Amino acid sequence: MSQAAETTESSEVSSSEKVDALGRTPLFTLLDTSERAALAERIDFVKVAKGKTLFTYGDPGDSMYIVLSGAVELWFKNNTGEKIVLETATEGHFFGEVSLLDGGSRNASATVTEDLEALIVDRGDLDEFLKIKPTAAMDLLTATGKRLRETSRLLRHTASRNAPLAWRHDQASHSMIDNLRRRAVGLSAISFAISATSAVVMLRPR
Repeated sequence: MSQAAETTESSEVSSSEKVDALGRTPLFTLLDTSERAALAERIDFVKVAKGKTLFTYGDPGDSMYIVLSGAVELWFKNNTGEKIVLETATEGHFFGEVSLLDGGSRNASATVTEDLEALIVDRGDLDEFLKIKPTAAMDLLTATGKRLRETSRLLRHTASRNAPLAWRHDQASHSMIDNLRRRAVGLSAISFAISATSAVVMLRPR
């Protein structure tokens, strides 16, 4: 997490609430209740005040956030220094999943715009979880594939919608398309990695 963010970690959220939140998150929705419970034991609950920065573009990243309450603006600056807002994550939304799964740098900055309560799933949590529940890798692979399909759809839609703007050198639109392309490439790599993990699990002697 960025040093700019001042957080408070606590146990104010029960295990059952964590399980419910994971069940509403597309990346984990295909896990069964026992698998979500195993992961819930390992993730943290945090509070972050309005105005704080969770992370900035280019920061190392190995975690994702699931918003329980509040709002987070995801943004970056284009080549001319203009601020481009990609989305505002509110209750039930999640972000940072690509960095969680591929360990790459952040492709946007995240600023808290309303006092935030969130769950954080980091790479260590996921690694430990898959050691205990290795067959869950297939569920993660399926969920990641669905996310990739949606990202590809958004990319096609955005590219088609903004095609005439290329003649006007609309850098904001081009930057948003590039961001979607990066997410699609990242998700493709993630799907391959999870698929490889699943293959190893299935080949293990029983």
